[in-house]
Amino acid sequence: NYDAAIDKAVRDLRKDPTDAKQIDILDRSYRIVNEQDIERVRFLKMEGRPNNWDEIFLVYQRLSNRQSLVRTVTPLTLNGKTIDFPYVDYMSEMVNAKRKAADFYYANGRELMRSGLKDSYRQAYNEFIRAKEYVGNYPDIDNMILDSKYLGMSRVFISVRNNSMIKFP
Repeated sequence: NYDAAIDKAVRDLRKDPTDAKQIDILDRSYRIVNEQDIERVRFLKMEGRPNNWDEIFLVYQRLSNRQSLVRTVTPLTLNGKTIDFPYVDYMSEMVNAKRKAADFYYANGRELMRSGLKDSYRQAYNEFIRAKEYVGNYPDIDNMILDSKYLGMSRVFISVRNNSMIKFP
C-alpha cells in the first residue's frame, strides 16, 4: 500500500527531515505509485469508453492530493543528493475529466429516462445527481432530477379502519 507508506513517511519526515529510511521509502513509493496511476490513466484513455472518465478524474485527484502532501516535506537531502519531485499541474486534466464524466452521467440518465421502467428512473436519478455534483450547469438538470425522482417513487395507498369493539380516537 504505497499511499499508506507515503503518509507514514511524510508524518515521520515532518518530525525528523533527515531520516534516511523514510526518505528512501517516500522516494520509492511516490515514484512507483505515480507511475502506476499514470499508466492507469493512459490505459483508460486508450480504451476510450465514456464511463471511464469518472475513474480518470478520481485518479488525477489522487495524483494531485499525493503531490500536495509530498510537497510539504520536499526538498529532502539523502547522502548529499537532493530529492525533489517535479511539480505537475493536474488541474486542466481534472477539469476535462470532470466535464466528460458529467456529460456521460447526464447522457446516461436521459437514456434511462426513455425506458419507462421504475428501476430505470431510480438509476437515472442517481446519474443526474452525479452529473450535477460534477458540473451543475446543464439547463434542465434540476427538472430531470425532479422528474426522475417522482417517476421512480413507489406509491402505496393505505386505508386505516377501526374494526375493533373498542373505540379509538
